[in-house]
Amino acid sequence: MERALLYIVVMIIYLIYRICKAIAENAEDKISKRCLEDEMQLLLLEEGIEIIIKKDIPPNYTGFYREDYANNELKYEVMCNDGKLEGPFSTFYSMVKPRAVMIQGSFKENEIDGELCIFYKNGKLKKKDSYKKGKKEGICRSYYLNGKLEREENYIDGIISGEYKIYNENEVMVEKGQIKNEVQDGIIEKFYHSGTPYILYYINDNKINGKFQAFYRNGNLMGECDVLNDLLNGTFKKYDRLGKVQEEVIFENGVPIPEIKIETTFPAECDYVIDALKNEIQKEKDDDKEEYENSFFRN
Repeated sequence: MERALLYIVVMIIYLIYRICKAIAENAEDKISKRCLEDEMQLLLLEEGIEIIIKKDIPPNYTGFYREDYANNELKYEVMCNDGKLEGPFSTFYSMVKPRAVMIQGSFKENEIDGELCIFYKNGKLKKKDSYKKGKKEGICRSYYLNGKLEREENYIDGIISGEYKIYNENEVMVEKGQIKNEVQDGIIEKFYHSGTPYILYYINDNKINGKFQAFYRNGNLMGECDVLNDLLNGTFKKYDRLGKVQEEVIFENGVPIPEIKIETTFPAECDYVIDALKNEIQKEKDDDKEEYENSFFRN
C-alpha cells in the first residue's frame, strides 16, 4: 500500500513538473515570437513599410485601416484615400501594456513623407528621420534609451551626405566628420569621452590624405605627420605628455629615411616608431573608455 502511495506521489510530482515545463516553454515561445515580431516590425522600414502595409489595403478603401496581431492587439493603423496610403500612420509593439507606438509618420501618395519617428517600448524616442517622397532628406537623429542624442546625419535624396556627429550616452560628441556619396570624405575628428581631441585626419578618395594628429587625454599633441594616399610623407613627430619631442623621423612614401632622423637611435627596422604611437593611442583610448564606463555606471 505504501509503495502504491509512493508511486502515485512520484507520478503526481512528475506530471506537475511536465506541466510547469510545458508552461515555461510556451511562455518562452511567446516571448521569442513577440521579440521576432518586434524585430520584423522595425525591419519594415528597411524593406519598405508602405509596400508591407499597402498589400493589405482593400481596393478603393477610404478612411483609417487597421490590422491586428494574431492575439487581436492592434498592429498598425493608417489613413487611406481611395485605396492609397495618404495621411498619418502608426505601428505598435505587441504584448506591451499600455499599448506602445513603435513607428509613427505620414504617407503621401503611397510614400513616406515628412517626419518619421521610431520609439523604444517605454515610449522614449529612438529615431527621428525626415523623409521626402519616400527617401530620407535632411537631418536624421537617433537617441539612446536615456533620451540623450546618439547620432546626427544629413541625407540628400536618400543618400547620407555632409556632416555627421556621434555622441556618447552623456551627449558628449565623440566623433564628427564629412560624408560624400555614403563614404567619409574630408576632415574626420574623434574625441575622448571627456570631449577633448583624440585623433584628427583627412580622407580624400577613400584614402587618408593630409595632416594626421593624435592627442593625449590632457589635450597635448601625441604625434603628427603628413599622409599621402595612406602613406606617411614628411616629418613624423611623437611627443611625450608634456609636449617634448620623443621621436622625429622623415618619411617618404611610407618609408623612413634614417640618415636624416633627428631624435634617438634609429634601428634598421623603423616599425617601432609607428607601433609606439599606435600603442600609445590605444592605451589612452582604453584608459578613457574604462574611466568613462566607471563614471557612467556610477551615475
